[in-house]
Amino acid sequence: MVMRLSDYIEDFIRESLKENNGIFEFNRNSMASDMNCVPSQISYVVATRFNNDNGYLVTSRRGGKGSIEIRQLFTGDDEQLNMMEHLLNNVPNAMSEHDSAVYLDNLLTLDLITDREKAICLALMSDNSLTRVPIEERKEMRAEMVTNLLRSLASEYSFEN
Repeated sequence: MVMRLSDYIEDFIRESLKENNGIFEFNRNSMASDMNCVPSQISYVVATRFNNDNGYLVTSRRGGKGSIEIRQLFTGDDEQLNMMEHLLNNVPNAMSEHDSAVYLDNLLTLDLITDREKAICLALMSDNSLTRVPIEERKEMRAEMVTNLLRSLASEYSFEN
């Protein structure tokens, strides 16, 4: 299987974070030159894979010598449990179908659920499954479902370790 450029960039950044205790600072243009891509490709990977929802704090300094710093919010042996705690603490009071899909994508990325489990959860959280719930309450119901899922996963994970 051929690795896509965005996956290669992500792997490089993740490895750099590991090597530098969860902090990696770099110049976007230099990295793009090293990876033989356009700077916007680097920006895309940073924006979509290293955002706050995924457990990272990104700061950028503008100008010719500008740089991007990525800080991993949670590090240590219990990284998955810490990430679940972060996600749990940041579940909004209401979630659209898209919002719940983003949370499930995060859990899949962390290897906390499988593709099949994600598909089942998406089906259960869809408007089609919530037809008996008044429309104005569906978003709150989804947020509760995601919260309960995260609690269940955190409990299961903590017993395994």
